[in-house]
Amino acid sequence: MILERLFIENYKQLREPVELYPPEGAIGIVGPNGAGKSTLFESILWAFFGSRGGGPRFANESIPWSGGSTKDPTTVEVTLATDGGSFTVRRRLKSGSTSAEAIDAACRTIVSGTADVTRWVEENLLGMDRTAFEATFYARQKELRFFAHDEGISRVRKISKLLGISSVETAQSFLREDRNDLRSEARLLEGRLAEADLDSLQTELEEASKECVRLETQLEKVSEEYDTAEKELKSAREVRVALESTYREHSRLTADLREAEADGRRAGDRRAEAEKDLAELAAAEEELGRLKPRTARLPEVTFELERLEEDRRRSEQRDRDRKEYMQAQRRLSDIEGEVADDLESLDGGEDDALPGFQDLFDLDGPELLSEILAVLERAAGELERAEGSHEELRRLAGDHDAYRVVAKEVGEADESYSAAREEVAGLVEALEDLSGGEDLERAERELREQEEKLRELAALHRGKANADESEAKNIDKAREAIDSGAEEHCPTCHREFESGEQAEISDTLRRQAAAIRRRADRETGEAGKLAASADETGEKLVRVASNLNRWRELRETRVRAEDRVAARLEALEKARSGLEELETRIAGTEAPTEADLEAARARCARLRELRDARPQVKSLAAEHTKLTGRIAELAEDLDALAGLTYDADAHRERREEKDRLERALGRVEELERRLSTRPEVEKALQAAREQGGAAETTAEKLRREITALDFDESAYEASVELVAAAEEKLSKLSDARVWIGGEWKDADYRIERAKTELKRLDDDRKLANEKAAAASRMDEMDSLFTEFFRSLTARARPMLEVEASNLVRDLTDGRYERMEFDENYRVRLLDRFDDSYAIERFSGGESDVASLSARVALSRIVASRGGNTLGFLVLDEVFGSLDAGRRNNVLLALERLKRSFGQIFIISHVAEVQESALVDEVWMLEEDEDGKSIVRRVGTSLAPDIRAAEATTGTAGRP
Repeated sequence: MILERLFIENYKQLREPVELYPPEGAIGIVGPNGAGKSTLFESILWAFFGSRGGGPRFANESIPWSGGSTKDPTTVEVTLATDGGSFTVRRRLKSGSTSAEAIDAACRTIVSGTADVTRWVEENLLGMDRTAFEATFYARQKELRFFAHDEGISRVRKISKLLGISSVETAQSFLREDRNDLRSEARLLEGRLAEADLDSLQTELEEASKECVRLETQLEKVSEEYDTAEKELKSAREVRVALESTYREHSRLTADLREAEADGRRAGDRRAEAEKDLAELAAAEEELGRLKPRTARLPEVTFELERLEEDRRRSEQRDRDRKEYMQAQRRLSDIEGEVADDLESLDGGEDDALPGFQDLFDLDGPELLSEILAVLERAAGELERAEGSHEELRRLAGDHDAYRVVAKEVGEADESYSAAREEVAGLVEALEDLSGGEDLERAERELREQEEKLRELAALHRGKANADESEAKNIDKAREAIDSGAEEHCPTCHREFESGEQAEISDTLRRQAAAIRRRADRETGEAGKLAASADETGEKLVRVASNLNRWRELRETRVRAEDRVAARLEALEKARSGLEELETRIAGTEAPTEADLEAARARCARLRELRDARPQVKSLAAEHTKLTGRIAELAEDLDALAGLTYDADAHRERREEKDRLERALGRVEELERRLSTRPEVEKALQAAREQGGAAETTAEKLRREITALDFDESAYEASVELVAAAEEKLSKLSDARVWIGGEWKDADYRIERAKTELKRLDDDRKLANEKAAAASRMDEMDSLFTEFFRSLTARARPMLEVEASNLVRDLTDGRYERMEFDENYRVRLLDRFDDSYAIERFSGGESDVASLSARVALSRIVASRGGNTLGFLVLDEVFGSLDAGRRNNVLLALERLKRSFGQIFIISHVAEVQESALVDEVWMLEEDEDGKSIVRRVGTSLAPDIRAAEATTGTAGRP
């Protein structure tokens, strides 16, 4: 199963559509940090499994490009080539809503819907869930080296997570949390039981029981006294009830008597008030007879007062008209003076800029006003013509000045253009001299490729020499073991040595080691020659690169000089064109003098002053005409009011007389209203007299009934006091009984509380024992979980050893035969002589190869569980902490690893990946200023490949 096609659009930094067809072999993905190298393969996880279980990096809101809108669709399509054909999984996101579908090679939809597609991928396409797939094809940053550098328990946990058995530890942690909770609860209960005082509770229970018995006896005694007092109260109440009816009747008669006496007093008051009102009405009737004849003159006085009021109004109007008439006369005189003053201020002496202006000084009055308006009205037209003439003179003077300036600029531009052309010619000659007719860029590229190839060959020979030297040392160790007698069996067939055979084998091993060392010396010599050739080529490359840099600088300088030549030629032609245009415009004319311009400016200023004066003169003329008409109207009004006389004293006397008569009229009306109520007052007086007599008769009758009742008030009060005393005694006994009952309930409550507390303590004891027993059972379960986890990891260890041994044997060309793991997955390597070495003793390069073998073997085991053969592997920043030599060793190991995998994707930001000849193809990710990333192949843009793919399939981004 390999990755056949990957299409991405609007996924994080990858804003623009990207369609990739990765080949088989090693593919390097390079670029700066943050450009989106890991994002390429995170998009595969999102397409297969969506956002569920992926953490915040796979949340829907963080997937579209941050600089766009959520309405812009995000699309990821992944095509896998399997033994059963090609299958494409497509997942889209738009406005927070996700859709997905799975398609076969014939573009038929197999399944759709986000959850259904994820389930189909796990069950049919991959045969594994998200965690297993991620562990299979994706080795994250620094994940390659945990076999060699992590602690034992940390290493086991990481491997268990990749194998998908870390859930056992998770369940065990939950179990331990529950066990610790049970232990804490049991300790809490034990502490509470230790703090409890059982003796005090038992003593309190006994004392409360005795108190309860004592209170019951006392309550019986008080209850008997309460019954006796209740009988005494009943007897006293019967005596009081017998006197109660007489008391109520006496009280009723007394109240009725007080009411009758009050009615008599109220009737007397109403009678006195009515008699007073009749006396006041008689006095009012006498006053009415005096006032009524005087009010007959009111209409006559009112008419006279209205006539005097009209005379006053007309007299005041006459005074106002006279005042306005005098003001208008003065304003007319002022207007004529202002016009004369304005005319004097506008006088320009003998210079008559406006025809007819000097004739105005011979006029005055209304004639002057009308004529000056006519003259000033012509000033606007004269000013427009004068300004046009002045502007023409200014333009002509400017053209003459510009002609002189442009003529000078043409000469300077011609000189600058000639100098620039000479500079370009010199630069062209310098470029030809520096290159000597050779393509420096091609020569530099060929020398760089030759140097890299020589250094790679030298490194390869050094690696072979080191391997041969290590093998020779191992042979020497085996020979020494045979010579010392420590080894009694043949290291290959394991049979016992015969007599004399040890010396023969030792001699053979010595010759074999010597031959291997000679071969190692030849490889070392060849590596030295290749390194010397590479150094010599490097020196040539430095010289060529220096010449190339100088040649590029001269070329850029020549381009800038040619740009200056073009710009100066354009400026020269533009200046010449402007000069010709100015010559045409000033042909046949002379430059105006400053005196001509000053005379034109003075005439314009004079006409502008006359034009600006017209609005004020026009306003004064309009005001003069209006005032003249108003004066005529006022003269007519004053003539009409000439014979009017007005007596202010007579007016005041009539107003005062009218006020007196109106007050008298109001008093008359009030007296008449009061006299109209006399019949009602007389009727009320008669009713009051009758009610007073009736009230007196009733009061006398009630007094006789009270005397006949013979009520003894002292006897009634004594019975009331007796009842009150009996009630008080009964109340005290009732309170005592209630208090004793409360005390009894309190004692009973203490008894119940002590019993409840004793029962609770007993229940706590049982609960503490139960929780302690449950915690013990969970301890046993914890031990079983530990054994189960160890058995799972131990079960995976042999499979991992087989896979890792096969890989390390291939990657080291048989130098190491096997890889073993202890119970903490600590790596040990075994050579062909079964010598075992811990990974910590190896050099960095051999340690990295061993770690790579173990990690890839782990991926193969996880993949085998899904029933599919692992066809591609992603190594994400596995070179970050390695030096240049160790990175080269890992790259050499990956070259051998390509025999086992269809595709290996190497994500890195280091230059060796891009420049290594072991990488079949390099994808470069570059980020623009907007934060968007693009993908291109080094040396050629990816866009032509995309367009070619679109032309073949007919639709961009579709299978």
